[in-house]
Amino acid sequence: AAEDSFSLLPLLTGGEWTTPRAPVIHHSSRGMFGLRDGDWKMVFGNGSGGREQPRGEPFQEPYFLFDLVGDPAETRNVIDQNLDIAARMTEALATIRAGGRSR
Repeated sequence: AAEDSFSLLPLLTGGEWTTPRAPVIHHSSRGMFGLRDGDWKMVFGNGSGGREQPRGEPFQEPYFLFDLVGDPAETRNVIDQNLDIAARMTEALATIRAGGRSR
């Protein structure tokens, strides 16, 4: 019933998932935003928004882009090799923030 929620009932009753999942926003207590979209996660800051080093500042470049399938531990920033994905995710976050919700 929440604005950003999806019903899982089709999965729980043996059906198929037909609704594409909107990007998921991650937000740290220090104000760092991240966006998960499919196999990708982008961190919109220049370091960690939590306890990990180096600690970063929100919305200060360089940003981080991780391929969660090829690098689930998020150890390799691949933003320079995937500028098109980074641009798409940057636009998606701006749209979500401006609209106040993900869907």
